[in-house]
Amino acid sequence: MQSEYLVGHLPVKLKESAKGFFGGAKYSDCELLISNQRLLFLTSSSSDERWFQEQNDLDFDSFVMDEEYAKWRSVVAQYDFAKSLWNDYYSTPLEQLLGAHKKNFAVSINQLLSAIIELDDELDSLVLSCVDGTEIRCEIYLLLGDVAHRLLAGILDPSRLTIIRNGF
Repeated sequence: MQSEYLVGHLPVKLKESAKGFFGGAKYSDCELLISNQRLLFLTSSSSDERWFQEQNDLDFDSFVMDEEYAKWRSVVAQYDFAKSLWNDYYSTPLEQLLGAHKKNFAVSINQLLSAIIELDDELDSLVLSCVDGTEIRCEIYLLLGDVAHRLLAGILDPSRLTIIRNGF
């Protein structure tokens, strides 16, 4: 059996099954950790500060304000997010990360029927369809849909992974 290792991570907003106020959709911030065997959804805590630092380091706001979305996507497509800032994710056993909060959960790669990533100028999204009929919907922060595609392409066969590019 091949040992599990972390491929990458992304900040996402996970759509919850419970409804929010006035019947609207309810979302929670999560860190999506992608391993060679599972997708782990971890309740966000200090990671928000680290993403803010990444956003500043990469000058995200100026790209978006100047509407240079394609240029931003090319910058982050090759960016290495597995640097020392995120060392806890890459050095801590995944079971320990998963067990750190009761809302954390994982989905086995074998349980995924499909993953659809939709890129848009304002918001990227990810929809995971599972063999048991459940669907997991996420919004991907910082327009990192191309990064999500690159990471998932390394672990899913192409027939289960789709990317939709709206407007470009």
